[in-house]
Order: sequence, then C-alpha cells, then structure tokens
Amino acid sequence: MSTPDDYDKMTPDERDAFDKAERAREAAEQATLPYKWKQELGEVSITVSVPKGTRAKNLDIVMQKRKLRVAIKGQEPIMEGELCKDIKVEDSTWGLEDQEFINIHLEKVNKQQWWENVLTHHPKIDTTKIVPENSKLSDLDGETRGMVEKMMFYFDTSLLKQLGKPTSDELKKLESKSVKLRPYQESCLQACLGAFEEGTRRIGVSLPTGSGKTTVFVSLINRLPPRGKATRALVIVNSVELARQAANQVSTMFPQLSVEIEQGTKYHASGSADITVATYQTLLQPPRIAKFDPGYLKAIVVDEAHHSAAPSYVE
Repeated sequence: MSTPDDYDKMTPDERDAFDKAERAREAAEQATLPYKWKQELGEVSITVSVPKGTRAKNLDIVMQKRKLRVAIKGQEPIMEGELCKDIKVEDSTWGLEDQEFINIHLEKVNKQQWWENVLTHHPKIDTTKIVPENSKLSDLDGETRGMVEKMMFYFDTSLLKQLGKPTSDELKKLESKSVKLRPYQESCLQACLGAFEEGTRRIGVSLPTGSGKTTVFVSLINRLPPRGKATRALVIVNSVELARQAANQVSTMFPQLSVEIEQGTKYHASGSADITVATYQTLLQPPRIAKFDPGYLKAIVVDEAHHSAAPSYVE
C-alpha cells in the first residue's frame, strides 16, 4: 500500500491511475457487504434486502448507542456488531418496505464526522474522497426554508410585476396544472374522490410496487377541497428516507404548496404547512404530534397502511 510520501511523488497520471484502482478496490469490498449504505454529515441510511414476504414481526432489530443488530428471528444475523460512531437511539428508526427491504436511519451524535464504515469490522471507505451533496430546500427546517424562499422570490416577484410578466408563484401554479397522471392513476384518484363525495371518510388504496402510489396520494391531497379551516394535510410514513421522497415529490409536482418534514432532531415542522410529511416514530412523542390540530387537516395519509393496525400506529 502506498504511503502519503509515495503518493506525493507520483506524477498526475500515476495519481489518477492509483485513485481509480483504489476506488475499484473500495467498491468491490463494499459490494460484498449484506447491505447498502450512504451517509450525510448528520445521518447514515442503510438498506438491507430480506426474502420477499418478510413480515416486520419476524424481524429482530436492535439499535443501541454503539451497536446494531439486524436479523430474521431464528436465523443468523444479517449484520451485527459495533457501530463506527455513536448514534442517537431515540432519533434512529427502521421500517420494512414492500416486505422486502429494511430501511434503517441512524442519527449521528457527532454531525461533523464522516463514517469510514457502518460496523467497525467491515471494510472502510476513504472519507477524504467524500463530496457532500448540495443542501436542498426540503432539507431545511420550516422556519429557515420559509425565509430562504422569501429571499429567493422577492427579487423576481417585485421586478416581474413591474414588467407585467408572471411571477414565480404564478409560474408555479401554471406548472402544477401540467401534471399528467397515467390512466390507472387517474382512475384510482377519481374512485377516491367519488368515495369522499358519497361521505366515506376512510379509504384504502392498494397499488403494486413502482406504480406511483406517492404520485396518487399527492395528487389526491391537491384535489381535495378544503373543509372550512381544514386546508392542510398530514402524511405519515415509516422512515426518514420515505419522508424525504414524499416531500420532494410534493415540491416537484405542486411547487405552489408549502411542504415540511417532521422527523427526529433534524426536521422540525411548523405545523402550518400545506402538507407535512412525518414519521410515525416521531409522532409518538406528544409534543411533536400536538402541533397538528385535526381541525386544520383535510386529510391524513398513511403510507404503507398495512402497518397502521400495529399498536404504535394506533397509539
């Protein structure tokens, strides 16, 4: 293995070749792991594949400050050992997606350190080569995001009005009208709206994986008329990854709607956004769910609703 001194003595072409070889070696090592993972400065996301049809009640998941265990009950652990760094157990979550993938979210204690690996006995990555992703508006807390959006749109709103051209808000409204649903999505949507018109207040929608359930429920929320002061919607999911995906989908499809995330210590919603996406684990905390007054909600959407009969959801 080359030392830093050796690397400094290399020519540019030699360094490129060395870096390429190191990346290939690292990728090969990571590919042997029984899971996939990625990280941001504040969190680690892990995806573990399990046999299709696996039920959450059959899983053995243990998350401690410096330990992680993932197993199917009665079988050898899929992964188990000491974590690279400490985690905030109370803000770390897991969920089962499509009875096939375990999505694990680990909230870091030290949000200024990159992890070299998930478990200390697993191959390491070169953290000096990590290039952090640019921050997105959806990653900001509600208050900060509101301030940034106002700063972003103040200039073009005031200037464009003087020029007699459409402002950002007007352009956003026009953009939202261009959302096109697939025929089966539109049929599903119309069936839901028809049920609501007939007085049904609780409905269930079942669509196969990859058919765009998020697109359907986001479109449904947008088309549901307000009922008095009930103009907002709350979407409940079981992982931070799904929360971000849903929030991004709302922003993409209907940018005129305000959307916030309520999850862990990183995401604190104001409770007054048009749509709030929250993890049910976070809503188990009384101070967190208290900000969502049912009187202001025109809809509550539960993603992966087959979990909703579980005691934690009912609570």
